[in-house]
Amino acid sequence: MGSLFTNGKQILMTIMTIFAFSFSDTFDTLGTFIGTGRRSGIFSDKDIDEMEHGSGFSSKMDKALFADSIATSIGAVFGTSNTTTYVESAAGIGAGGRTGLTAVTTALCFLLSAVFAPLISVVPTQAVAPA
Repeated sequence: MGSLFTNGKQILMTIMTIFAFSFSDTFDTLGTFIGTGRRSGIFSDKDIDEMEHGSGFSSKMDKALFADSIATSIGAVFGTSNTTTYVESAAGIGAGGRTGLTAVTTALCFLLSAVFAPLISVVPTQAVAPA
């Protein structure tokens, strides 16, 4: 982390990269939240009218954006790929998941699948490649 700003020649490139990723993530997340928010019915008619005709609106999105920014920052510090919100959440909303319980259930299923990963790795890649 400290080496990003030690070389004077790379400071501008580092700042431009951080700026580009920040804006990319912000607009991606906003679009996803607006799309999934409309699908889930979280926005009132007043919110939708302000989105379409106003200069901004105030809703529950500020908490979600804060949580996304914290997750992205912590992920970056630990060196993971960019943590972001995916539009595939609309599929979960369409199936009836509108609370955080769906995310917790998905996380538990992923943890459970980690137990079976060594067993599944016994199957050679050539056997599953056609699928």
